[in-house]
Amino acid sequence: MKKSAFLGIGILIVMFFITTQAHPIQPDRFIDTILKRKRTGSCPKPGIGLCAELCGSGCPYGQLCCFNGCGHECMDAGL
Repeated sequence: MKKSAFLGIGILIVMFFITTQAHPIQPDRFIDTILKRKRTGSCPKPGIGLCAELCGSGCPYGQLCCFNGCGHECMDAGL
């Protein structure tokens, strides 16, 4: 193989690792998206919380993106 082919393959491998580390796949979110499952439960009553948006990229399975009194964060879903 030519040097350029090895260089191209090397660049692809590096790009793969950079993108998977920066945006790891969240299996539960991926499954929910594929199956179009709706998460059930409700958010707890808001109290005093951080004024930040902490769940913009989704929440782990069993949690919902809830208002915390100032911003939003992932919280365990109540029944």
